Amino acid sequence: MKIQQDKIKMIISSLAITQDDEADCIDCYEELDVYAEMLKDGKDPDMVMPMIKQHLEVCKCCREELEGLLSALESID
Repeated sequence: MKIQQDKIKMIISSLAITQDDEADCIDCYEELDVYAEMLKDGKDPDMVMPMIKQHLEVCKCCREELEGLLSALESID
């Protein structure tokens, strides 16, 4: 099986930012609404939720969920 070079680079960069204590997708989904509300309100959720920030950097699915939440919040306003 041949792995594409860009996928190898993505895996290596993900490994480089791996931490001893991390949030998983379940942890992220539980906090994502609060994270999105803070972003919407102009606050910095990364300071109070660094593990969620780190997870969003490596998890495409959770990033897409965040983008959907932010779009929904914008449409409500």
